[in-house]
Amino acid sequence: MRKTFLGCFIIILCLKNIQNANPVFSCNFDDGNCPNGVFTFNQSSYYVSITETQLISGTPYKLTDVTSIITPTNNGKVCDLPFTEFNYEYNHCYNYLGKYGCPTVESGGKGDCKLGKFVVGKTATNGAPISIKGTTSEITLPSSGIYELSFYVLMFTNITDMTFGDDFIQVSVDSVLNPSQSIKSEKYDYKNIGKANVWEKKSFMFDSTEEKIIIRVEFVRSNNAAKGGYFGFDQFEIFTATSMTTTTISPTTTTLTTTTSPATTTSTTINPPATTTPTTSFTPKLSTTTTISSTIFTSTTTFKTPSTKTPPTTTPTPLTTNTTPATSPPTTTTSTTTTTTKTPLTKTPSTTTTTTSTTTTTPTTYNF
Repeated sequence: MRKTFLGCFIIILCLKNIQNANPVFSCNFDDGNCPNGVFTFNQSSYYVSITETQLISGTPYKLTDVTSIITPTNNGKVCDLPFTEFNYEYNHCYNYLGKYGCPTVESGGKGDCKLGKFVVGKTATNGAPISIKGTTSEITLPSSGIYELSFYVLMFTNITDMTFGDDFIQVSVDSVLNPSQSIKSEKYDYKNIGKANVWEKKSFMFDSTEEKIIIRVEFVRSNNAAKGGYFGFDQFEIFTATSMTTTTISPTTTTLTTTTSPATTTSTTINPPATTTPTTSFTPKLSTTTTISSTIFTSTTTFKTPSTKTPPTTTPTPLTTNTTPATSPPTTTTSTTTTTTKTPLTKTPSTTTTTTSTTTTTPTTYNF
């Protein structure tokens, strides 16, 4: 008896990042650049720069960096955002007579903000399309592996339908060995960036086979939108993915074995979720003996029906055997022909017929 076993294994890898660990690299631009070197741009300083504040054209509103709103003010408490000044909703520090400050949490009153710097990009005042690209110097990772990049982004344009200009920010992790290849890249527009004119924290995972990478940031306006647009990027950090969980799921393999007599064994393996219908074939053994001696005629027919185990159940077609001995005159020996019909079997069972006549009497014909 032969049995076949087929196993199937599914491995699911779950990555868990822990951000309370120290980053392997960070840059908040507060010193005007990143620790590893200069952050370079493909446009003039009119369109992109690293600065403390940025005035939004046609308004008294100024953008400030991430440090200014997440670092405690001089009263020890952080800004309570948003707040309203002169009918504007502020999500940044406000310029109070030359000092940038904000109302603080827990009714702490106003506090003076600690300003840092951020990368700001802008279009021309007429809202014409533009593509600004900034890149870091090479960043060295501790080793190849899986990391998380977190950062803050901001976009704003002073029109009712902000999507009109098709503005977006693209953040990419690039290979140093192959600069034209991005290890991972994500696009943020007004559909997924969050609230306009607000620093939104984003992050994504990337798997680097290299120890040296470059961070690339692009500010893009695709269509003319009549008014200027503003883009911001600040405070990016790289963390190691410090925990990995592996789950293995092994589906049960079902083996179905069907054995028939005398010597046929059919083994069928059912492997979920597919369903297999086994087919069972068998060859019954048929033995027929006919003897005519004097006035004694003996006919014995034996049919053995094989036993089957469910599934499946197979019913053989009934077998009919006709034996008609011929009438012979005295002292004449005649062979009797026995015909066996089997349907749907492909092999004709062996049939042995022996006829013996030792008297002159006419034997009687028997039909079966």
